[in-house]
Amino acid sequence: VSGIEFGGCCYGECANNFEVDYEKNIIKFGLSSIKGIRVNDIETINNSYAEDGRELIRFICNKKMNKKTIEVLSRLGFFKKIIHKNYCFVENLIFKLKESKPQDFDYDYDEYFKYANRFVDYSAGEKSKAEKEYLGFYFNEHPFSIFYEKLFQKRQHSTYVRPKDLTQLNKGIVSMIGLVSEIKMLKGKKSGKEYY
Repeated sequence: VSGIEFGGCCYGECANNFEVDYEKNIIKFGLSSIKGIRVNDIETINNSYAEDGRELIRFICNKKMNKKTIEVLSRLGFFKKIIHKNYCFVENLIFKLKESKPQDFDYDYDEYFKYANRFVDYSAGEKSKAEKEYLGFYFNEHPFSIFYEKLFQKRQHSTYVRPKDLTQLNKGIVSMIGLVSEIKMLKGKKSGKEYY
């Protein structure tokens, strides 16, 4: 739709299903499209309101949200705008605090935060893999774009053309660039041998 932007998969910006928010002029991301999270958890998180990360994690712990739901949302960066730390730390923080006693929550929260910088975040490749696994598509950046940029930084050829345009070339060296999207195991009809 012209003039309407696509909202991100972030806390406070999503709906249960994809829908248009006419006030903000965006299409809200529908959490029901994510694989591996419970319907009850989707409704719970979308009906919540938290002003900061501490309040949100306390809410998640009190509601006893499913471990898989937390893992999936963390790896998709769902909490990044309310908990300003890397994805890996946030995931571990929530799991640790789920084990805390209610009276120890605030103390444990502050203690765990002291170690935030010790956590190495998931790589760009791991984040892309999570998007493909849980969303079925690459939401932020296709992994091939990394190679695309490298090719243009170190290109040896003057132009890049589509395969169908190669008929116009009579001679010269041609480098082909492609992306393997799927590998299938097949069997020969006569030999019965397996091959890729």
